[in-house]
Amino acid sequence: MGRNTPQDSVLSRVKQAIQRHHLLEKGDRVLAAVSGGLDSMALLHALVALGYTVEAAHFDHQTREGQSTEDAGFVRQACVHLNIPCHSGTEPVAENARRSALSFEAYARERRYAFLTGTAKEQGCAAVATGHQRDDQVETVLLGLFGLASDLGPGGFAPATRFNDVPVIRPLIGCGRDMIQAWAEACGITWREDSTNQQPLYRRNRLRMAVMPLLDEPVRNHVARFSEILRSDTAFLDGHAAFLLDTLLRPCAFAPGITVLDTVSFRAFPEAVRRHAVKVLVHRCGIPLSFDRCLQAEAFLLAAAVGSRFHLGQGAALYMGRDGAHLLTPKSGPLRQPVREGVLVVPGTTRAGAYTFETRLLRADEVGPGSPASWTTQCRQYFDWDCLQKPLCLRAPKPGDVFRPFGMPGTRKVREVMAECAIPAYLRDMVPLITAQESILWVTGCRRGTDAPVLTSTATILEIQCQVPALNQR
Repeated sequence: MGRNTPQDSVLSRVKQAIQRHHLLEKGDRVLAAVSGGLDSMALLHALVALGYTVEAAHFDHQTREGQSTEDAGFVRQACVHLNIPCHSGTEPVAENARRSALSFEAYARERRYAFLTGTAKEQGCAAVATGHQRDDQVETVLLGLFGLASDLGPGGFAPATRFNDVPVIRPLIGCGRDMIQAWAEACGITWREDSTNQQPLYRRNRLRMAVMPLLDEPVRNHVARFSEILRSDTAFLDGHAAFLLDTLLRPCAFAPGITVLDTVSFRAFPEAVRRHAVKVLVHRCGIPLSFDRCLQAEAFLLAAAVGSRFHLGQGAALYMGRDGAHLLTPKSGPLRQPVREGVLVVPGTTRAGAYTFETRLLRADEVGPGSPASWTTQCRQYFDWDCLQKPLCLRAPKPGDVFRPFGMPGTRKVREVMAECAIPAYLRDMVPLITAQESILWVTGCRRGTDAPVLTSTATILEIQCQVPALNQR
């Protein structure tokens, strides 16, 4: 063959893509996803021609009035001719998609990739190779720019991704459709046409039929290059934002399982970093985030009033506290652990919601030097045991609760004191109160009352220590 033939161009570009993007190593076994169409058949033959150990996999969607089953038979025959293994899977995708919450396209993609990656694991293949090529990339970029892409923005798809922890590679990413067809025809490669590709039912088909013919080769190459630049820049910003984001996150002082974002430092980030940090934060929760929602979440973090909420979707939200923005998800522990009324075991251990209380009785001559004020912490308080009305109880706050905070004149509302102590509103019903008869002794982790202080005349001291997982992580 001459140096400029389609055969040389396609094989050299596939080889270049594999080397440049580190898609495969010499000796790797690769599973080619083969639908029977032009691109996947070209991919299969190219990998074989380049000397890789290739196996094929075909997933029959049971659609197009039996045509998909004919595609499966065609792929099996091609694999027999090439003397390579062919793995088949099948499912009535349209029927099952109707019973799911997904569209046909989304459900089909999910099931197809589950089959492909599962087969790759079973067969010990290093990667799944798909037939996505440059013009598919151009279409994806344009759909993203037009706001029509379902899950990929203008950056399009990468040369390599992962699905179910299996590499998914695209060796044809540097080859255009015309080049691939010329190569296939020159090599005598046959393929089957999917009749639905010519039907303007889907956005991609309409764009392929109406817009792509207007773009010449140089324009398509420029769009593909733009995609590569944007993906590279986005990956860098995502990584940088993730690194900075981790420096701003800390466990909530009052709530196990809840993370707080330092909004003061966040607001000092450059705009681009802030937006990528929001995207990373929300994606870590497994929640898709559109660009508009990203802007809205950023605006919330910049200027929301204390006590405000921003709903992220799928049961997750941001709550603006005095100490920063709290990330609330359905897995946030305290939101599912209400405080039930009960007796505080003295001495011993008592559980109340997310809190665990350890109590012990001490003789005054057993404690170390210093005053009770020096012994107390956010999680530990001391009382004169003999001055307390028994039994001591634990309960959740009630509307209208008031008590006399130690060292302060008069009575205060419990919820106002909680707010002053930066306990977020969504947690105030989850903070246990320790009571003696009708008197509130301690708003846990916040303030104690005036009852039963330890004095020089105290003979027996009650020590109460609370344990909250988030507090213990600080």
